[in-house]
Order: sequence, then structure tokens, then C-alpha cells
Amino acid sequence: MNISNTETEKFTQEVTVLRNYGILIELMTSQQAYKLAKKSNKSKKDIPRYKVKTP
Repeated sequence: MNISNTETEKFTQEVTVLRNYGILIELMTSQQAYKLAKKSNKSKKDIPRYKVKTP
């Protein structure tokens, strides 16, 4: 799947808002996800980087 820069920017803005409110918790950085994907022979997009905080 290929998304445009506009879609990427919108996604980043939305994720940032959710992280700032404490709704999304970062499990790993982009670099950590890249390393794990490479190690496990997966696409970086298949590696979850966030989880939703339960209330």
C-alpha cells in the first residue's frame, strides 16, 4: 500500500494528538520497529508500534 505525503502528514498529526492525550502508548520507536522487522523477515508496516491504553 502506498500513501501520499498528505495522508502521511494527517496520520502523523492524529497519532501525535492521541499520544499527547495518553490514549496511544508507543511500544517502540520507528528504528526499533525497523530492526525487529528486519530480524523477523517482515515488513516494517507489519510491526505494531502503538497500543491503545485501556481506561
